[in-house]
Amino acid sequence: MMGRSHLLLAGAAYVALAARPIETRFGTLAAPVLGGAPIDPSVSLLLSFIIATACGLAPDIDKRGSWASRSLGLPTRLLSWGIEHSFGHRGGFHSLLGLALAYALGEVLGSLVGLTGLGALIAFGWAMHLLTDAWTVHGIPLFWPLHAMRVRLPPWLSTGSLLETVMLVLSLVGLAVYALGPEAWSMAAFR
Repeated sequence: MMGRSHLLLAGAAYVALAARPIETRFGTLAAPVLGGAPIDPSVSLLLSFIIATACGLAPDIDKRGSWASRSLGLPTRLLSWGIEHSFGHRGGFHSLLGLALAYALGEVLGSLVGLTGLGALIAFGWAMHLLTDAWTVHGIPLFWPLHAMRVRLPPWLSTGSLLETVMLVLSLVGLAVYALGPEAWSMAAFR
């Protein structure tokens, strides 16, 4: 998928889960939020949204010219070039191992600066990226390095295609409907 799609979907998914956590038999699945620092809860939520959204681009650090590659100028361009030439695009950075390492790195960085939840925020954006890249015809090597099989999920779209735009719009509408909840829609029907 295109960078803008990853950015929009990671941000919208974060907002939807923050607005309406999911109750499961194992507990509540809620959007991760930064903690540990003495900051206003609304500022913490905004920073959490920004981090999760930006990390929706992070796995593409393995692709020269991507938003992630251009994000910090020359340092990330050089890093991206090295990663792409060593591992290729949609390799280990697009796997469960990459997701786990991103989470661990976030937890370590968070602990160094006195923050909690940073690893979960990075993992949230990273996981959204993996999900949306799995929608493409190329899929992702989810179980790399254990297995080279690529996971592909419907609708098997091509990056930059009209179908990607349609999926982006439908997903954003679906996330908005979810975030607002059934109560909002039933109230609107009686006005």
